Amino acid sequence: MKREEILTLYHSNPDSIASYIEDLELRYKVLESQNIEFRGRISELESQVKFKDARIEALESQAIEFQERINELESLLNQNIQSNKKPPSTGTFIEKKPKTGSSQEGSSKRPGGQKGHPGSTLNQVEDPDEIIFHRLHKCRCCGRNIEESEAIGYKTRQEFNIVVMRKVTEHRAEIKKCPYCNCKNKADFPKSITKPVQYGITVLTIAIYLRNYQLIPYNRIKNLYELTFRPHLPDKT
Repeated sequence: MKREEILTLYHSNPDSIASYIEDLELRYKVLESQNIEFRGRISELESQVKFKDARIEALESQAIEFQERINELESLLNQNIQSNKKPPSTGTFIEKKPKTGSSQEGSSKRPGGQKGHPGSTLNQVEDPDEIIFHRLHKCRCCGRNIEESEAIGYKTRQEFNIVVMRKVTEHRAEIKKCPYCNCKNKADFPKSITKPVQYGITVLTIAIYLRNYQLIPYNRIKNLYELTFRPHLPDKT
């Protein structure tokens, strides 16, 4: 409505102007309410996007970890294949000796534990030689900084390694609850730490070296590692 029309209507019928203004105020309140509702919805969608971004980042991190593990296993497989394909002229000469009644003589059984064998595995120790804390910096749900928040717990994994003597490093990944959105967060372990308890890269490297380059039988390597680690592990009684 133009200014001249409003003035004419005001002089002829003031009640109509009052009704018109009341109608405008009502429409303004409706629009204001819708605006608040839209802002709330936008905030909710932004929160969902941040949560999905954090989830995608976590999945990408897992994918990288899996790819690195695949590359590591492929590298070990290639080393075994190359060792088997090495010509006699370039390989290590091994003098053939007659078989004896030694317990180390060859058999038709495959290497490793046989069917029905109880088996054994590493166990976490209560007194690791070193503890490394993996800190959380931001919430993976809402993205806010939670460095100053107190950890509500830890997820632990242990890595057995050899230096001069046995050394056990415990990795502790912080667990925190975001004070803003109440989301529970856990810090990442290093990509090489994938199990609650495992051998370190030095131990694995030595095992590969003894088997592939020194051609030491599996049983002897197994006995060596049992003498190195088993006396320190908890008794399973």
